Amino acid sequence: MRSSWGNACYDATSLSCWPAGLWKTTIGMALAQATGFRFADTDRWLQSHVQMSVADIVEKEGWGGFRARETAALEAVSAPSTVVATEAVLFSRSYNRRYMHRVGVVIYLCAPVSTLVNRLEAEPEADLRRPSPASR
Repeated sequence: MRSSWGNACYDATSLSCWPAGLWKTTIGMALAQATGFRFADTDRWLQSHVQMSVADIVEKEGWGGFRARETAALEAVSAPSTVVATEAVLFSRSYNRRYMHRVGVVIYLCAPVSTLVNRLEAEPEADLRRPSPASR
């Protein structure tokens, strides 16, 4: 995604914040392909680097530890000409929100809850599904 402001052109990082069930990986990969950008997913990057599922990280380190690792993953994968898919909850932390707006273009999609539930039931990704925040 080439962006321009006056005569200045720059390559933007596109950060996609979507709740589970909105197919952030599928849509993010399609956006990356259409723009010629690289694609990164913060959850997948984090899991591959710590060799634990999101649920295991939360169980071992608590939500605070997971959130810190999630922020580190965001910083690690954000680069020019990259589409970064994140969970929407990452955007809820003020530091992450400021960081994302500073380094790129933020895209947020939403869908009715019934649509999200249907998608999650039809194609569960058990290894990527986060534990319920109610388990805190």
